[in-house]
Amino acid sequence: MKPTALTLLALLLSCKDMGTAPGDQYAFAIYLLKDTTEKAVQAANVPLGDQQLALLPLITEKDILHYHWAVHSIVFQPRIDTLLHAMAGWPYRSWGLPFVVVANGERIYLGAFWWGYSNYMPSFPYIELTTPDQYRISWNRASAVPDPRSDARIREALQGAGVLDF
Repeated sequence: MKPTALTLLALLLSCKDMGTAPGDQYAFAIYLLKDTTEKAVQAANVPLGDQQLALLPLITEKDILHYHWAVHSIVFQPRIDTLLHAMAGWPYRSWGLPFVVVANGERIYLGAFWWGYSNYMPSFPYIELTTPDQYRISWNRASAVPDPRSDARIREALQGAGVLDF
């Protein structure tokens, strides 16, 4: 029997370090939204503070080996690579799977996991899932919205976690 996308996601989250008490902050985290059926383009119309986040982050600083600041590329721990490879094989969403980047407990921006064969180009940061082993948080330079990826709070969080490369 082939596992469903939500089964794989639940399995990954159950394997996360559960030694952290609820309410403890991560230096850096990427949270999916509580409603995993919501499209990223819909979420982009909701204020960041009003987004309902999943209980646990999908990715934290503990899941990152290196974050290359100049190009916003990320080298993940093997289990996150496995998850992202699995996500790339899910039925793609032409409007993205939204996430929120949080640094030291502060919501910084909305982004999305993206499938490269979508006809829509997002106006927010995105991680393309169809380019395995080359994960980066990309940005549509034609977007009218300022690029939030270089927010100093993210840089400080990643540097404090010891995963930042310049």
